[in-house]
Formats: sequence, C-alpha cells, structure tokens
Amino acid sequence: MPQFAATIKHMQEGVKDFTVSAAVKNIEGWETTLGKLEAPGAKGIIRDLESLKKRLQADEIDGDAVKTLLAKLGKETVALAGKSDSNLLPRWMTASGFPISTKRSTTDERVATMSV
Repeated sequence: MPQFAATIKHMQEGVKDFTVSAAVKNIEGWETTLGKLEAPGAKGIIRDLESLKKRLQADEIDGDAVKTLLAKLGKETVALAGKSDSNLLPRWMTASGFPISTKRSTTDERVATMSV
C-alpha cells in the first residue's frame, strides 16, 4: 500500500489502534519517500520523523512531546507543499503511489483532491 494511503488509512481507523511497530514502519516509509524528494524542507521533515520514531520507541512515551512533534510535522508538511514549485505536492503524492488531481479553489490556492 502506498505511503500516503497507508497513513490516511491509519488515521481513519484511529491512531489508538496504530501499533508502535506499524507507526515505525510507516515513518520509515516516509523517510525513504522524502529522501528521494529534492525540495526545501524535506530534510528537516526527515530529521523530525527520525525524532518521532525515537520518541515512539522509548521505554516510556512522552505523549506531550509526541503531540508537539506531530503538530510541527504537520506545519512542515504544509510548508513543503507550498514551496516554490506549485506542483510539488501532487508530484510527491503521485510518486508515493497515491492518485490525486489538483484544481484551483476560489481563493486561488492549490487544492489537492484525493481520487479514491
């Protein structure tokens, strides 16, 4: 299953049922996917994913730290998608094996629409 689709699937099913080993496997997949992407911000996301992986594998998980890191990763991902190349997010998602289409919204922002 493509990385993006796997992440969405886990989020839809509820992350409470997302085991640490499944989360680590998903994170490692994203590290590999992002490692192939030459875009500003990708390396920072990879570093934060590594940090998230370490926090999740700790003997005692610091929920607040994980929550803060996830929020940071969300912001970084949005920033990465908005970088210089307006087609970056669609290419990244398509390269990950997730079919999408894009359209302009009324506010002229790029909107990614997942085709299911």
